[in-house]
Amino acid sequence: MSDFEVPQPIICSPYQEPQAHCFIQEGEQPEMREGRRPATYFYRDPKGPADKQGRTGGIAVPLPLVNTIRD
Repeated sequence: MSDFEVPQPIICSPYQEPQAHCFIQEGEQPEMREGRRPATYFYRDPKGPADKQGRTGGIAVPLPLVNTIRD
């Protein structure tokens, strides 16, 4: 299993508000946290450099309006 995989990725019901989420950070083991994950997206510069596996890094950009609506 790679560093970014979790043993049981589906942990919430599709019919209820999420009660927990997996927090994943590069270089660390996935961690279960209480509550809903904050809404964000990752901006990846299409001209940015790729690593040896062809992946490009990204910058997490929060979505404050979505998080306000969810509250």
